Amino acid sequence: DPSFVSLFFSDRVLRDNYYLDGIVTLIDAKNGLTRITETKPKGENGLVFINEAVEQLIYADRVLINKVDLVSETELKILAEKIKEINIMAPILKSSYCNVKLDDIL
Repeated sequence: DPSFVSLFFSDRVLRDNYYLDGIVTLIDAKNGLTRITETKPKGENGLVFINEAVEQLIYADRVLINKVDLVSETELKILAEKIKEINIMAPILKSSYCNVKLDDIL
């Protein structure tokens, strides 16, 4: 949960010794659209559970769509458009087998 990561760095000791440069969210090209569009059921107390995949995209500074070799260009375009609806600011990188230049995600 990226919100807890950012809260973790609000601790003075950690903040003085470490630097959180950004949050990279990895999303599976084959299953990503299903995960970010799924509706979570209501709990017994009537509260709606949060879609964790959407929450991770909201906090992302960069998004890496992996396994692009498993989907068509059309499917990839639809997924990227949905990601941009959730987080318009985060650049989207695409890869297969997580083959990405380290400089692109750091």
